[in-house]
Amino acid sequence: MRSTLLLVIVFSVQAYASRVIDATSLTTNLADNLGFDVIKTKDKFGLTIELKGPSELDGSCKPLAAGHFVIKNDEEVSAFIGSAHPSEPQSTSFIADANNTELVAFIDYQCESTSKRYTVSSNE
Repeated sequence: MRSTLLLVIVFSVQAYASRVIDATSLTTNLADNLGFDVIKTKDKFGLTIELKGPSELDGSCKPLAAGHFVIKNDEEVSAFIGSAHPSEPQSTSFIADANNTELVAFIDYQCESTSKRYTVSSNE
């Protein structure tokens, strides 16, 4: 009985943990239509991306996580993922060397049957 219970727990956790996230790259028009604010600021110190999202999408999607990835030579070299604030999800990311790397800021939303990730890249 105990081993059966352990198997059920393991498979339940695996099914939840392996859920696929549908990723969408935000263009200026799409961001405006969905209620996202995107601000990219480049100065002598580097590039900052500020991404703010709505507190709800499509009537059932709630903010889950926010963060960023740094990609160099098609490999992820660093990442940060944290919980998103439910009423004002946002991700503020900074990179000093924007010429040789890509910075991708994102906000994840949990919906009833799927998960969605909305991204903004320094290369777009």
